[in-house]
Order: sequence, then structure tokens, then C-alpha cells
Amino acid sequence: MKRILVVASVAVLLLGCSLYSRHVQLTVVNESAATLTNIFAIGSGFSVSVGSLAPGAKQQVPLKSNTGPFKLEFDASGKHFSEASPKNPWDGMKELIMTVTTNFRIDCASVTTF
Repeated sequence: MKRILVVASVAVLLLGCSLYSRHVQLTVVNESAATLTNIFAIGSGFSVSVGSLAPGAKQQVPLKSNTGPFKLEFDASGKHFSEASPKNPWDGMKELIMTVTTNFRIDCASVTTF
């Protein structure tokens, strides 16, 4: 009986940890005049496709909790762009907003309230 109780307690603990797995919302905003294609958020052990964004559009994707910064890669106007996030989205952030500007640079802002 004691063994069953221990196994059940461990199972509940593991289930609780997996349900609590924290996500950060990544919002990519396209303020350029070109369509962005092949947009990916790439970090240690993950690669998340954001898809394509028309000028003026935005897209949100969840990023599962990880460690360290990541980079945003995309193609536009026949060129490939890659820029590392200057912020670590797992340092207490709820949302990281990455805006692609008219010259294809990336501005970052964060939302920290949960």
C-alpha cells in the first residue's frame, strides 16, 4: 500500500510539473514594405516556424520555456536576415514583441505582467 501511495504521489508531481511548463508568447510584427517569408525563431534545442507575414501584419506563436536567447530568421526582398534577440525571453517575460522595421532591423519590446 505504501508503495502505491509513493508511485501515485510521484505521478501527480510529474503531471503537475508538465502542466505548469511555462510558455512565452512571441509576437512578430512586419513594419517593412516587403513580405517576410520563411520566418523562424531558433534557439537551443528548438526551431519554431512563424510562417510568412505581409507588410503591416503580425503573428503570434508560443515558445515553450527554454534557456538562453534565440534568433529570428527570415527572408525578404531576395535576402536572408538573421538577428539574435537582445533579450532572454525566459527571464520573467510573458510576451516578447519583435518588430521588423522598414530597413529589416529588429526592435524588441517585452511584456512582463502575468
